[in-house]
Amino acid sequence: MCRLHSNNKGGNEPLALNAIISYNIIIVFKKIQSFSQIIMPFLVVFFFLFALFIQGLDTSLYIGCIINRKAVYNERMIIFREEYGRMNFELMASMMCANYGNLEKEVRDLERAGIDSFHIDIMDGRYVPNFAMSLNDMSYIRSATKLPLDVHLMVEHPNNNIHLFTKKLRPGDTIYIHPEAEYHPSTTLQKIINAGLIPGIAINPGTSVETVFEMLRIVKKVLVMAVNPGNAGQMFMPYVGDKISKLLALKDEMDFEIYWDGACGEDKIRSFAPRGIKGFVLGTTLLFGKELSYAEAIKKLREMEL
Repeated sequence: MCRLHSNNKGGNEPLALNAIISYNIIIVFKKIQSFSQIIMPFLVVFFFLFALFIQGLDTSLYIGCIINRKAVYNERMIIFREEYGRMNFELMASMMCANYGNLEKEVRDLERAGIDSFHIDIMDGRYVPNFAMSLNDMSYIRSATKLPLDVHLMVEHPNNNIHLFTKKLRPGDTIYIHPEAEYHPSTTLQKIINAGLIPGIAINPGTSVETVFEMLRIVKKVLVMAVNPGNAGQMFMPYVGDKISKLLALKDEMDFEIYWDGACGEDKIRSFAPRGIKGFVLGTTLLFGKELSYAEAIKKLREMEL
């Protein structure tokens, strides 16, 4: 305790007392401030861990993130790729590209290779300038496999003969029609639904989302044509990507899935599968007529990092 000296013994006593009190208060506050600076980080960590304990969370994960965030992030990314980066999309074999010298062997080899379904392109030479698979081809493949069939009708007025297809298919199979090929496409889609099959529409590169908007409420699948229909081995139409973006914004609300058909390369799967495209039709670009076997080609796609 210090003492203040003054020649005026009576008049300065209150002033001296105030100075002493102020000095000691400052010392106390400095000690409190120093103590709080030391203890505060421990209190923060304590309450953080306590909160995690109360919520029943794994505290070790959060501590690990604090200690080594980069290692935890890398581990999470590996798990994400294993669970979601692979097998997160369907692969359909475009059977118009198959070897018809031994169609039964083609079906068996594709099944063993791990294909998800068989894509059947039916063309009448009128809606598209080509002929492809027939009703009999579809019937044989349907009898030769238990896997689902995706039947893509590129024909004029499918409503006139839709019963020829529905009676040969099974529940779980899909029929796509082109809305432009029919006066009243919703009537044809209702017949597909009544037959216990999955209704779908195929959208050409030149068809806008706006023109088929109401039908999106009916169908369960939308097949986006990345090329003009009718021939294999065509070039990708870049503006189709904008159409896919519009459909992706609608698919959850309107309850449909999006599939890709035409010019399907690895780059397209890598770009569009993570965005929400459910499946891809594989033709001459990735599957048929390659040096790799079907099993090797499909395995390569399954293990591709997205």
